[in-house]
Amino acid sequence: MGGEPGQDPVPPSHFPPFPSVFRVGSVWRRPRTSQAGAPGGGRVRGRPGQRGAGRQGALRCQPEAGLLREDTAAPALPCPALPSPALPCPPLPCPALPCPVLSCPALPCPVSSDNMLAVHFDKPGGPENLYVKEVAKPSPGEGEVLLKVAASALNRADLMQRQGQYDPPPGASNILGLEASGHVAELGPGCQGHWKIGDTAMALLPGGGQAQYVTVPEGLLMPIPEGLTLTQAAAIPEAWLTAFQLLHLVGNVQAGDYVLIHAGLSGVGTAAIQLTRMAGAIPLVTAGSQKKLQMAEKLGAAAGFNYKEEDFSEATLKFTKGAGVNLILDCIGGSYWEKNVNCLALDGRWVLYGLMGGGDINGPLFSKLLFKRGSLITSLLRSRDNKYKQMLVNAFTEQILPHFSTEGPQRLLPVLDRIYPVTEIQEAHKYMEANKNIGKIVLELPQ
Repeated sequence: MGGEPGQDPVPPSHFPPFPSVFRVGSVWRRPRTSQAGAPGGGRVRGRPGQRGAGRQGALRCQPEAGLLREDTAAPALPCPALPSPALPCPPLPCPALPCPVLSCPALPCPVSSDNMLAVHFDKPGGPENLYVKEVAKPSPGEGEVLLKVAASALNRADLMQRQGQYDPPPGASNILGLEASGHVAELGPGCQGHWKIGDTAMALLPGGGQAQYVTVPEGLLMPIPEGLTLTQAAAIPEAWLTAFQLLHLVGNVQAGDYVLIHAGLSGVGTAAIQLTRMAGAIPLVTAGSQKKLQMAEKLGAAAGFNYKEEDFSEATLKFTKGAGVNLILDCIGGSYWEKNVNCLALDGRWVLYGLMGGGDINGPLFSKLLFKRGSLITSLLRSRDNKYKQMLVNAFTEQILPHFSTEGPQRLLPVLDRIYPVTEIQEAHKYMEANKNIGKIVLELPQ
């Protein structure tokens, strides 16, 4: 981006090579040089303002002293000053500085056409292990579509995989990301012609969504509902298909049922509230703050219980006049087992799809469940085969997807809490781990 105002930017071929890895959260230090602070220095730093509040860029160049990343062995060369005050971001010829992903919309990221940027971690552990790395771009196989990803949402499964507690299914990408939205970039052999290059789509994935490209069986792609952005669409596939599956295919929800939804303001929870109402059933939720309970009410919950301040089991029995709930959607597990059984109605169904509260049981679970004639059903979506997932996607596309575009009381809405550039993947994980989110956390990929 050199030259005088009004001139064309320097073409990408004029930029020198950059390192292939941009580590999020790296520490940058001033090189020891007598030139520090002299004209010609440039600082690469985060843009001011609240993290994750929908910002389009993670870095911004400023005409200060040159900075050097702590984890690079390259020589301390300063970043050049802005050639023109009208240009927001200069080219970075310093080989010690990595690619400023999303830092300047006019500055293309120097990634090989055979490669892409993806979220990566070298070893299991905390969010500090995450960074964005240049990796090989996948090619679509038989019956697959290559999707150029615009956005991908974060799920609890991503946190568990990062911690080494949840491996991807055999044959799936080890890159994080169970859902994505974007544009069809390439069609593999054997595709049936339902999609064409350039189409917008969203996809259910076993992994790989937090990258610039991902391959998807064409049967797992869904059209983006009219009126929704790509960012909103990225919040639909995993969360909404999970909720739809739990309610209808596993839990056999019926009109008039009381449905207790734990983690009611999670991505799955916000979807389940709306789908329960659509089915003619009555959603009740648990959550950990008054703010979350207020949002649940706006989405259609008949009642909400703060598990930090009251016994949700007793509160549920009181609300249902002693009858209990017909269906429980439970992602907590061990720590909730006794309260779940206590508020379960006769012949009720308890659907377990997560173990956030642990997997150990200490007590007479079976005798209590038997007394209620209750059913304990477990379910996962990620590990199911493509035939099942395609059936689920088809049913959801036909029965539910049109309601995202329909005005009126039956309209469905994906709930987004925060949007992060993928370069802030560490912050996104920390935010979810703190249980602060109401709805989905979405990551935007560089285009």
